[in-house]
Amino acid sequence: MIGPLAALVDGRPHDVRPSIVPSSPFLATWGRPLARVGVTRCNGDRPIIEGVSRRSWHVAPLVLAMTLGAVAGAGAQGPQPSSEAIPPTPESVSGTTCDTSGLPLPGVSLWIEIELVVGTPGRATSGPDGQYLVTGLSPFFVYSAHARYPVEYAGRSWCLRLAPRTSGDDAVFPGKVSVVRDFDWRLSGRVDGATVPTTEDGAWWGGTIRLFPSFSDGVYDRVIELTLEPTGPLVDGSTGDSLVRTVDLAETVFLFDIPLGSYQVAAAIVDPDGGRTSLLVARSGEPPVTSAVFEFEPEDWSSGCAGSSSGTGIARGFMDVVLP
Repeated sequence: MIGPLAALVDGRPHDVRPSIVPSSPFLATWGRPLARVGVTRCNGDRPIIEGVSRRSWHVAPLVLAMTLGAVAGAGAQGPQPSSEAIPPTPESVSGTTCDTSGLPLPGVSLWIEIELVVGTPGRATSGPDGQYLVTGLSPFFVYSAHARYPVEYAGRSWCLRLAPRTSGDDAVFPGKVSVVRDFDWRLSGRVDGATVPTTEDGAWWGGTIRLFPSFSDGVYDRVIELTLEPTGPLVDGSTGDSLVRTVDLAETVFLFDIPLGSYQVAAAIVDPDGGRTSLLVARSGEPPVTSAVFEFEPEDWSSGCAGSSSGTGIARGFMDVVLP
């Protein structure tokens, strides 16, 4: 018999009791943040009970029922502090989401996608301690986990992809077991496991700027230096660093891996003998000036901040560099 808090999905009973966070969506599976506000350990440490493999948990039905009841009660009365992590239940995926400083990151959208076949993905939102749990996975399917963070910055809405903490967190997994998949917010650095070369979009967590040189003397086989000074906090609230990037136009017209922020940009030609010639710069479509403000634009996520796209959430930017 199927209880009042269960429903048939793909021919199997699934728990469909409400999420602890009322706005947290769920589809084929029940997604919810874990109800505790203890300090979550990020940057490599798994939130599991010491000495117990996450692949060998066996939860007795009574213990499972008590755990779910305690969690549901905590959702009604507000999260209760706890010093222990809650082990995931069978046929589930759980984990933590952390910000750029290694602290728990709430409000991250988790997307648990069914691989190889068409099916409804599971969804969850990380709780105040950065933890999430999705239960009711089918033992007959293989899944992958993906994380995106919706954030407002510079008057725009962003949906930023989070990085799997390790290569294992990027691996597919069978629904019949319980697994942990952790994610971190990264502003820059190489995308682990990226299938594209380092000279292409998608290889870096930072944004990409495509340069359009326009030199009056027609000589483009040159090296130029660009200076990017942050005009305010980066998207994560940090102050950011001054960036100096050298581009050999004979090899590329791209700047890669720029942390998401607003920058004052200046440029100059660097001659082989060390001489320098100042250039004018401009965002595409604007008049060139000696120093211009550059801001990235978000990728289009008007359909909602979720999914398994490999895009970082930062659209490619464009700048003109001009020798009058």
